[in-house]
Amino acid sequence: MKKVQTFLKYFFQFVCYFFQNWLSHSFLPSYIFFHNNLAK
Repeated sequence: MKKVQTFLKYFFQFVCYFFQNWLSHSFLPSYIFFHNNLAK
């Protein structure tokens, strides 16, 4: 059981880290680009 908790803890840290990087690198630029095109 302890092993599972440790695994989940590291797994969630990895997922959060991955999503932060992925969102900041792919979602935000495309969102800003899309928003700027709408604003024209």
